[in-house]
Amino acid sequence: MPYGEAAKVRQHCDVLLAPYQKTVGVSGNRGNTAQWMSPLKIFEYMSSGKPIICSNIPVLKEVLRNQENALLCEPDDAGDWVRALVKLKEDRELGKKLANNALIDFNNNHTWVKRAELVLEGLVL
Repeated sequence: MPYGEAAKVRQHCDVLLAPYQKTVGVSGNRGNTAQWMSPLKIFEYMSSGKPIICSNIPVLKEVLRNQENALLCEPDDAGDWVRALVKLKEDRELGKKLANNALIDFNNNHTWVKRAELVLEGLVL
């Protein structure tokens, strides 16, 4: 789908999933970039106001905190993902809390303006 339509589609979702694997390959599955990747999809999800379920891998834990602004699951444990979905279905208040905390974190720390401010903070002009 065209990128511009993705935000509209996200708004029709109850929960947003980010099932990243422990190993993330680059062109031709050479190398593993899982420890350095910066998936923009996570920031888009945070800005959506929807609860997030994401893979529990170290690089993503720099932004997402389990039970605070997302639910983190083991990438290769389908049962863990099912339990997280059921938890959000049964506890709507938890979903609202996670979504709200993610949105606040996004607005306070991860917008393009906030990221630029962080980069420029250490520069002497």
